Amino acid sequence: MSTDYGQSPYSEILPDVGKTPAEVVDFIRNWVADLDGETITASAWDGNGLTVDSSTYTDYSTTVRLSGGVNGVVYEAENTVTTSTDQTYVRTLKVKVSGENVTQASESDGLDLEGAQFDLLLEDGNRLLLE
Repeated sequence: MSTDYGQSPYSEILPDVGKTPAEVVDFIRNWVADLDGETITASAWDGNGLTVDSSTYTDYSTTVRLSGGVNGVVYEAENTVTTSTDQTYVRTLKVKVSGENVTQASESDGLDLEGAQFDLLLEDGNRLLLE
C-alpha cells in the first residue's frame, strides 16, 4: 500500500494518513510545489516513535516505509531534504495509528467467551462496545 500525501489545509489539526500497528506502509511525499525548480539531492526521515524501515528519494519526491506504533497515538514523522541549491526543507507527516489485528477465537478453541467484552475502535473514530 502506498499513500501520496501533500499539504492539507487541516494538517495542523488532523493526521495526514493512518495505519494499524501491524501494517508496514510506504508513504510518498511529492515535493514539486515546494522546490521552485530545484531537485532533491538528499533526504532523511525521523519516525519519531514509528520505525523507519527504509526510505528513498527521486529528484522531486521522497518515500518512507513506516511500521510499528501504538494504537490511538498520532505520530509526527519528519522528512528533511536538501536541494540542488543547498536549501534545506523540513516537512512533517502526521500518522494516526488505529485499529488492531484481531485473532479470531471461539469456544472450540477452549476459550470461555461467556461474559466477554470487546471494545472496538471503528475507522470513523467511534468506539463500539460488544458484550
